[in-house]
Amino acid sequence: MVNAVAPGPIATDMTSPTSMSPEQIAMDLTSPLARYGHPDDIAAMVRFLSDSEAGFITGHCFGANGGSAMPRAALAPVSGAVLGRARRITAVCTERALNRVTLWHHRLIKRLTRRDGMTATIHDIARSMGVSIATVSNALSGKGRVSEALKSRIRHEADRQGYAPSPSARALRTGRSGVIGLVLPDIANPLFPALAQAIEAEAQARGQGVLIADSRGTNEAQDAALDRLVRQGADALVLVPRRGTRVPTLGVPMAVIDAASNPANSICADHIAGGRLVIAHLRAQGHARILLVGQSPSSHVQTDRIAGMTHAAGGDTPVHWLDDAPLPPPETLAAQGITAIATTSDLIALPLLTRLQAAGLRLPRDMAVTGFDNHAFSALVAPGLTTVAQDLRAIASGALGRLAAQLDSHPALPPRTVPVQLLRRGSTTTHPDTTHPDTTHPDKETPA
Repeated sequence: MVNAVAPGPIATDMTSPTSMSPEQIAMDLTSPLARYGHPDDIAAMVRFLSDSEAGFITGHCFGANGGSAMPRAALAPVSGAVLGRARRITAVCTERALNRVTLWHHRLIKRLTRRDGMTATIHDIARSMGVSIATVSNALSGKGRVSEALKSRIRHEADRQGYAPSPSARALRTGRSGVIGLVLPDIANPLFPALAQAIEAEAQARGQGVLIADSRGTNEAQDAALDRLVRQGADALVLVPRRGTRVPTLGVPMAVIDAASNPANSICADHIAGGRLVIAHLRAQGHARILLVGQSPSSHVQTDRIAGMTHAAGGDTPVHWLDDAPLPPPETLAAQGITAIATTSDLIALPLLTRLQAAGLRLPRDMAVTGFDNHAFSALVAPGLTTVAQDLRAIASGALGRLAAQLDSHPALPPRTVPVQLLRRGSTTTHPDTTHPDTTHPDKETPA
């Protein structure tokens, strides 16, 4: 008996003929094999010894998913002479016999599973259209020279037959899994699930999937997440690094979404321009004494935002980092003549709104507040939070476009920044206007 599931031929004991009745054998042969897995995913159906005199001898079917062995039926009566021959076989299998086995097994599976409603293959489409398999493949992939008219007819026929490309077949053909790994610094931050959604939508449009990992804010966890995604077969990686962590060099393409001041950055929002928009808006509202508030000076994103604000407001504008000390009480800030607080994140600004109102300050008359990132609750609080919105869809598209270029061995694209928008709401003005928000570089990405 030849076991076709192994890399090489293996001798198998076939001393016991099948005890199944003819009725059981008939039922066995008509049961749909699809329930054990797709034909392309079945490693082998070891049923037989191919012999010019004897037909096939009973064997076993093994699922490619590592499931238990499933005994199947004999296809022909087995004589004692044939069994004697089988006992003497050690590990010999001619290419001709193995090919006969494989061809028969493939045809049987295809016949049974197609009858059970499995999806069509490019072979089926080619046969029904009367064209070559290569023509169908080129029409569906958009490659090669196929007329638009024929391409349209082939795609229509593919839809009619319910054709869906096989990821495993594509992986074997291209050497790629079609999976992008995404590492985020903190999934609890509302910005990052929104970014992940944008990346997943862009990946889906490109026929790719996304695996997501949370680095939980440590360099060790970030490195472990990246290594894990590479081991799991990701073709490329998108990394949003946690502040203060380094970007490692790995053996797969990587796009880094951070800030222009990070040398490893690939694409990001124009954080500096966003900071300038905030100050220009506050100045237009008549605020002369503005306090800039950030979380940590180790963050490239926050330092770029503060840099944009400082450039627009003047070098003597006070900056307060919350990692160094808590923000003074609202009464103290008001006594210092501060009338506006520009923060580097909605996560700072939203609690601040509550704190200021609890102290009896009227917003925006007594104190104006701005945020950054346009979190979901920013428009729902009262008053609504004036904030800067990133174009997450454009960032996702740019990141995956850069990965595609690297995967196709094209030169690496230079770092880019994506325009941002200022959304004016009630925390800074009594006349909020989000219909025509202020925008940086509305028509294009800009070099970092």
